[in-house]
Amino acid sequence: MKHAPVQRPGLAPAPGAMVRFDATKTATASAILGTDDDPTAPTFAPPSTVRASDVPVEARCVDSMPLDIQRGFRHKMMGLLVVQLMVMLVGGAVLVALDIGVSQDTFSLLFLGMATMLLAMWTLKNVYPLNYVLYTLFTLVGAVFFGGGNAYFRSGANFQILGYTTVNTFVMFLLCTRTAKNQSGEDQLPEWGDVYKKAYVVMLATAVGVQVGIAPGTWGHALSSVMFSSFFTFWFRYDAEKMCAVLSPDDYMMGFLSMWADFFSVLAVCATLMCLCGAGGDGGGDVGGIADASSATV
Repeated sequence: MKHAPVQRPGLAPAPGAMVRFDATKTATASAILGTDDDPTAPTFAPPSTVRASDVPVEARCVDSMPLDIQRGFRHKMMGLLVVQLMVMLVGGAVLVALDIGVSQDTFSLLFLGMATMLLAMWTLKNVYPLNYVLYTLFTLVGAVFFGGGNAYFRSGANFQILGYTTVNTFVMFLLCTRTAKNQSGEDQLPEWGDVYKKAYVVMLATAVGVQVGIAPGTWGHALSSVMFSSFFTFWFRYDAEKMCAVLSPDDYMMGFLSMWADFFSVLAVCATLMCLCGAGGDGGGDVGGIADASSATV
């Protein structure tokens, strides 16, 4: 019985040689493990016993990678978010321009649908291609919600919130990938906090310009819109920083989906607190009403 010849290290593969793949020589593994070997070169070393799960998170996350990999991850993750917000904004504006609206019941169903899809995105964010399908559906439903339900918002608060959020996120997208020299003369990416501060200033200037010149409205609604936009954008900035510290370079889609999925958890907690506070307020009102009725009877 003839055995296929085994290739010796350092020699070109012979016809019929048993070529064994070394997982440590891939591009991703080379970046994680810090090897200087050419990741595209063929290798005939014994299979590596190093698993990705054995490497600490600090050594395989985006923040520990070379600068080009970090920039690419930020560009993809924030780019997906900007595209989504712009589609919602432009799609909603088209519906308003065409005078296409929805009924009150449909508006409520759209809101519930978006909340349900957020929960599904949290559950299925790692399942391909369902995660992409949910991302697309959420974007389209959001455009109909903000545009078709325009009549149920006051002073154009829907477009103010969505517009200011888009402006802030777009500026963060532009600034987060720009490199600068540090004290050692090496290139480095800016901190997320510094990026957000600059983007927030641009958002505030945009809000003032809209309120004073473009589409004046009540200052109460304008301030409320800025407050909600600040909440959304701060969450995006916070979650983006966390994703860069825990995810690998290939998980940019998961990072984007996690922004919305994690945000659903925050909304669920806020909604629960609002329900508890409302229940307490209603209970207090009933007690007060009973006391008033008792005193009136006496």
